[in-house]
Amino acid sequence: MKIALQLYSLRELIKTEEDVIATLTQVKKIGYQAVQLSGIGRFTEEKVELFSRVCKDLGLEIMATHVDFNQLKDEFEDVVRFQKALGATYLGIGAMPDQFDRKNLNHYQDFIFEMNKLSKKLLTHQIKLVYHNHAYEFAKYGSFIPMNIIIQNISKNSLTLEPDLYWLQFAGVNPTEFIRRYRDFIEIIHIKDMRVKQLDKWSAVPQFASIGDGNMGYPSIIEVIQELDFPWVIIEQDDFYGADPFVEIANSLKFVKGL
Repeated sequence: MKIALQLYSLRELIKTEEDVIATLTQVKKIGYQAVQLSGIGRFTEEKVELFSRVCKDLGLEIMATHVDFNQLKDEFEDVVRFQKALGATYLGIGAMPDQFDRKNLNHYQDFIFEMNKLSKKLLTHQIKLVYHNHAYEFAKYGSFIPMNIIIQNISKNSLTLEPDLYWLQFAGVNPTEFIRRYRDFIEIIHIKDMRVKQLDKWSAVPQFASIGDGNMGYPSIIEVIQELDFPWVIIEQDDFYGADPFVEIANSLKFVKGL
């Protein structure tokens, strides 16, 4: 099991070339050896050249990306070229795009059919397409759950899931049971922790936390991930609530390595 950092976590710190160099230098210094490139908006020649150059200079592997679905569909050859320039094996779609209605079950099927077609084309370039979940895929419509429609229609020879364990927990789905059940549909996993923030006497809300500082029981989760022999886990934290992002991502890496 190898560990990467999802750069979406540091999206506010990679806006300029100077920020990119400083931020990725700190990521490497903390001890990360690989990243997933995300949170940079639309991929362009300039952005790809910058991240490719800086990561190469630092010895950071770009193991995956998150690319906009419509850019992949409309500018397929350019995206393939970008992906190869970055040296990334996995190309992730972070969410079902807005042209699909997330309350319409037929749209989930239409979306996955489109993803299947794209995944087969990408595989001819040795690029693996993955789909990253949130919680909305588990909202029930009658007796149907959109995630079941996705999995039933997925072409698993070319398209796989990128389960986000925080959003599984948020949706009331046991993360370890999910990754056990769908092991054949999964290669890479997003890990992030969930803590509870007390608002008043009765109210509380979930918050993102560094791995080990939340309530999700990561010692047993990591044990299952290692048992099932997933090649990559990707550490992510969507919000730091005023805490130092570098301290938080360092704490996550230290905790996971300690397991």
